[in-house]
Amino acid sequence: MQDIISHISEEGGGLSEASGVYVQGLDPGESKMLVGIVLKFESGTLPLFVTDDDELTIVKNFDVHSPTEGHFCESIGSFPPWRDVLGASVLWGWVLVNQQGYTDGMQFEFLKPTGESAVVQLLAVAGEILMRTMEVVAESDKP
Repeated sequence: MQDIISHISEEGGGLSEASGVYVQGLDPGESKMLVGIVLKFESGTLPLFVTDDDELTIVKNFDVHSPTEGHFCESIGSFPPWRDVLGASVLWGWVLVNQQGYTDGMQFEFLKPTGESAVVQLLAVAGEILMRTMEVVAESDKP
């Protein structure tokens, strides 16, 4: 996993597309669950998925145009946090491991063309991916 993140950081270029991979809830009226995110860069693709034991993993050769049975894909590039980092490259990438040894998250710091950075965190929780953004504590708010 670390090798792929290093490659995306060093050679991936800007983020050009973000797609969400969903499964429909089991009960009628139950909302869809985000179980995968496919990040397409100028040079390379990073398909991240939740496993049955709530780990975040990379699934090689996933095609958003031909998802596996029971899954469907939608573009999420126009929604936060992705709309704010389209065109940005990955400056840093982290694999997050919890206290029980499960790889249940990833965090990326994107460098925007403006020179600003944005941090996006992805966590595997209860069978789906939660997305978070991180902010730097302002000087005026520091103790």
